[in-house]
Amino acid sequence: PASLQVVQEGGAVTIIWSAVDAADLAGYVVWRADGADGVLAPLPGGPAKETTYRDSSVVVGTTYVYAVRAIDTSAAANASALSPRETITVR
Repeated sequence: PASLQVVQEGGAVTIIWSAVDAADLAGYVVWRADGADGVLAPLPGGPAKETTYRDSSVVVGTTYVYAVRAIDTSAAANASALSPRETITVR
């Protein structure tokens, strides 16, 4: 996934990215780290089919880092490299 953007919308953050062109695409997994130096971990909800994800579990005053990974439909659930990371501080 490329062209990652993070936008605060009220008390949530919306993550937007460009679609991956792959016939065997199962979806996307959004990863988040709490703090600029935090460790990325996948957010719950399974693979997203859309190219947007709304994270409503954010806390005002906290900085988050997001990245997205595409996965395929194979039994091994092969994954792409992580997208470039984007950082946002919730206001």
